[in-house]
Amino acid sequence: VMELLAQTGVHEIVPKEYFERIIEGRRLEMEMKQPSTMRDLERVFEYTYGATNCATVCLLHPESEGRAAAEDAAGHIGMAWGLCNSLRGVMYHMQKKQVLIPRMVLQDVGLSATNVLKGQFDDPRFKEAVYICCDVVK
Repeated sequence: VMELLAQTGVHEIVPKEYFERIIEGRRLEMEMKQPSTMRDLERVFEYTYGATNCATVCLLHPESEGRAAAEDAAGHIGMAWGLCNSLRGVMYHMQKKQVLIPRMVLQDVGLSATNVLKGQFDDPRFKEAVYICCDVVK
């Protein structure tokens, strides 16, 4: 992929670091069954959605004066986007036997991955776990 992108000249506008993060994030995401902590989950979203948004900012505003601030905002938006998608996709992830709500968050509210995989979404503790995850991206 990097060789093909190099032929387009994109590498002169978008830092290589963003592409490396996107690839690493996808690797982490594919290997992850359940993150241990919120930071583990944040890292995946920072490296995938966040880095993708930052690369887009670089392409759209290659020499903009406010580009650094725009990249920072794009990274935060990417993390929020990733978290939102992971929470919306709970049913999809259940089918894959994957729980993206971190183990520590579930433990803090007295649940486990098994509760989530059984679809116990009406349990107030599940809602509390979701609120804890959402609180991170305020």
